Amino acid sequence: MSYRNIFSIFGAKWIDRSDIEMVLKKYPESDFEVYVTFSDKSDMYLKDCTGKETNVEKIVFAYRDGTNKLDPEPFIYYVCSPFNITYFLTSCDIDAHFASRCKDRKVWPQTRNEDPKEILKMRTAVREKFVHYMQMSDIDWKFGDKPDAPVYIPVNSWKNSDRGKILRFLERLDGDGIQTVIEVRFNTATIDQLQRLDTEMEFGDLDEVLEISEEAEREDD
Repeated sequence: MSYRNIFSIFGAKWIDRSDIEMVLKKYPESDFEVYVTFSDKSDMYLKDCTGKETNVEKIVFAYRDGTNKLDPEPFIYYVCSPFNITYFLTSCDIDAHFASRCKDRKVWPQTRNEDPKEILKMRTAVREKFVHYMQMSDIDWKFGDKPDAPVYIPVNSWKNSDRGKILRFLERLDGDGIQTVIEVRFNTATIDQLQRLDTEMEFGDLDEVLEISEEAEREDD
């Protein structure tokens, strides 16, 4: 289905120039290829539209990966009526669409437009190998039913000497790496455990104060 814009001969527009500029400011050409597709399957860049076009079917937001490879999973905004910039900005979660595919130059600068099937295949294989690397084969590590779902790591199950694998894994992460979230569950702790942790943190703060004080004394000398 497309928006015919049958009154374009009288100057009616399906989108205003100011709206086009707002859209392109939020999704700049440096990061996205934004174009309009018509019912006859032809297309043109949104920046080149006058608003008087007819039979407008959709606006496509495709991620630019720097290699000129087409984005296999672009965000599509279907045009069924005159463009409403307020609705677009408040109801179309384009950012979430691309974030769920790890496409954001600030967070994932090395992202490329790879085949989703190949990405899933690699994620699944590496996830299985990771479980063995962490020696978690006999531990309940599953978190969700998807083959590339996060791995749940019960750190308390390891001895201190075995937790080195987790530290080595974390040391190799960078800004374009695997997102790792550490969850500390205070609601499972007993009073004794909480008091011990509280005491250790207090001593930790004391040690830091003493170190700063000693450095100040050395500078005075």
